Amino acid sequence: MMRALYIVVLGSLMTAVLGCAGDKEKDPIWKGLKIGDLAPATTGKSSNSLNIINFKALVFELPAEKVSALDAVRTVLYAEPVRFRNFNVFTANSFSVVFGQSRMWPRVADLLYGADAQRVQTISLMLSDDEINDFPIFSLLARQSVFHKTATGSLEAGGTGPGLLALRVEAQRIPGLRGICSFTARPAFISALAGTLAQRSMGEGSAEFEFAGTEFRLKMTPGDFFIMAPAGQIDSQMALGSYFFNRPRPSKRRFFIRSSEQAERRQLYFGPVVRLYLFVCVSIGE
Repeated sequence: MMRALYIVVLGSLMTAVLGCAGDKEKDPIWKGLKIGDLAPATTGKSSNSLNIINFKALVFELPAEKVSALDAVRTVLYAEPVRFRNFNVFTANSFSVVFGQSRMWPRVADLLYGADAQRVQTISLMLSDDEINDFPIFSLLARQSVFHKTATGSLEAGGTGPGLLALRVEAQRIPGLRGICSFTARPAFISALAGTLAQRSMGEGSAEFEFAGTEFRLKMTPGDFFIMAPAGQIDSQMALGSYFFNRPRPSKRRFFIRSSEQAERRQLYFGPVVRLYLFVCVSIGE
């Protein structure tokens, strides 16, 4: 019963993201989620304005012990539409991306339910042609490095905190093809010490570092989505993939999972979690 209800709620969530009113929220897992949360942020621009491409980004967390459920998610979605700057570098840094369409969402919702995944954040992205936006991933508050695998297989530091680790995204309408956009994303580090004496004294170079080898691109229409998640086990806590996907504890103060003794009962969970990122194309301005 709870599984069916969860799928209905997630289906309503996807419908709401695409601009239609969904059913009233019933499942306590999604308590607090309102249609208004999924409305575009107020920026002085209409979501239907020319040159505006509207996306929703939803962040989920699931218990780290259930990360294998993501393998099942990947099998029901598509990898072929995704294009990579360097596929070997992308996977070496423990990233995976799969593409889906709205009709595939109920099956994905079912798999997320089985893994006790819970939504922890929703962000609206209103992108103009060629405009770069940084989707925040992790704030480095101290002097700590972000290590990544390069095309040669070596491990190098791609930025040193304090600063912000982000997913740098941009979208373009495709000339002559109505209702289709090209979406590009790549991890980036933005130093908090940009241009300061402290940065120069520490011998830091550029204020930004883009992990270009992990860039990916895909064509999307309204209703399409992609899921970015870890490709496998991440060994180092200072690795690029670890900053993106691993957290020592849930972001939500009350993170409930199903009891192992009785599936319909819920119990609080305080252990490590894995993050996944769902990006939905909502509308493309004409």
